[in-house]
Amino acid sequence: MKIRIVSQLLLSVAIALGAATGQASETPPEAPFTPAQAAYFKAESRKADERFVSDVARITGSSAAQVRKAMPPEGRIVNPAVRVVTTLEHQRGAEFSEQIRAEVDAAETTRRKAIAAAREAAHKR
Repeated sequence: MKIRIVSQLLLSVAIALGAATGQASETPPEAPFTPAQAAYFKAESRKADERFVSDVARITGSSAAQVRKAMPPEGRIVNPAVRVVTTLEHQRGAEFSEQIRAEVDAAETTRRKAIAAAREAAHKR
């Protein structure tokens, strides 16, 4: 009797696990870009980065070249706003005000939203 209950319990667990893994495999991962989609996404990402550079240059009073040089390399998992502010402050020898830091953070948020929108638009192309 106990063996039968245990085997039914194990069967139920196995079925539940099978159903759970079956559901997980039904949701496909994000499809890779086609070459045309990749080109579109890259161009739009570059535009978002350039807008960020020009906004930060305007906000901080730095040159666009200084901001570009302070940007983390592509592929680095670093918040560009933090990296740029830290580098520009080091070059200036003084810290930026909280208002300037907040404006740079807002520019970074705008950049991230533009890149997310470009990713969505690329998938729809």
